This record gives sequence, C-alpha cells and structure tokens, in this order.
Amino acid sequence: MIYIERVGRPVRFSIFDVSWHSFGTNGIETMGILDTMDLLSLWSTRYRKPVLIPPIDERIQALIQQFCDGAGIEVIRSEVMADHVHLFACAKPVHSPAGIMQILRGSISTILVCEFPDLRKKLWGGALWNPS
Repeated sequence: MIYIERVGRPVRFSIFDVSWHSFGTNGIETMGILDTMDLLSLWSTRYRKPVLIPPIDERIQALIQQFCDGAGIEVIRSEVMADHVHLFACAKPVHSPAGIMQILRGSISTILVCEFPDLRKKLWGGALWNPS
C-alpha cells in the first residue's frame, strides 16, 4: 500500500490489489514452454523535458523496485536519466509486457505528480511520459 498526502488528507493508493491481481502470480511450469521473459524498455518524458532530477529520480527508482517486488518481477537493472528511464527486467510470461509498462508508467506518473506538483506546471498539463 502506498499512502500519499494530498490536499491535507491521506489518499490510499493501492496498485497491486486491483491491477496486478488479474495477471496472476504463477508462471507456466510445463515442459518445453518458456518460463521467463526479459523485458527491456525506455520511457521518455513528455517533450523530452529534463525534469527527472534529484530527488525525483531517486523516487522513481524506489517506486520501480517496490512495484516490481510486489508483482514478482525481477529488476535486473534500471537507470533514470534527466529525460528518460531505462528498465531491464525479467518477468513470468503470464505478465503482458504492455500491461507491465502500462501499470508501471501510469502508477509512477500519478504518484510523482501528487508528490511533486511542480511537474504538472513544467509539462503543460501533467502527462509525464510520451505516449508509446
């Protein structure tokens, strides 16, 4: 569970109770079928603006690790630059790569905009990531 202080009252922001539940947690364990997949992704900020500076970059690293641990996804390496994020992870094939990225990007964006309200002003409307 993640609790965000927003407008003077705590907001319960639970990602895995709803979103990750539909993916399941058990991998495919039959003979001759792939049991893990490697996922390499790059997300860039809207308009490639260099807004991922400290302490935002450290918070992104922590959120990626927290979400992936909760979903049973192994983070092999992640790196946050000023205008983009690299993520190399290993997941069970029951997780859709597009679904993993959709939940990670959407959740991280929502949390960061709540914790760092000046991001919304810098990005003209609040969309943190470029559409992909």
